[in-house]
Amino acid sequence: MADVEALVVQPGRLFTDLFTTKNGDAWDVGRVLWALGVIAFIGLAGWAVIVNKEHFDGLAYGGGLAAALAAGGWALGAKAKTEPGG
Repeated sequence: MADVEALVVQPGRLFTDLFTTKNGDAWDVGRVLWALGVIAFIGLAGWAVIVNKEHFDGLAYGGGLAAALAAGGWALGAKAKTEPGG
């Protein structure tokens, strides 16, 4: 049985775990830029629909967001062996 305490999410630790390398000491620029890119993608799509009154095309939006997420995941996987402890 898994240790339940290891599965509990600690709010301060979650942010650090998401954006640092495996050892948790150094900020990972790739992860930070990936997150900022996805947030910008969502924000610009919202801006286009809300402010510019453009039609929302869910298929195009979903495809673009999927491509952004996949590219970030591929990039992190490609550089995984260069991380400390990796």
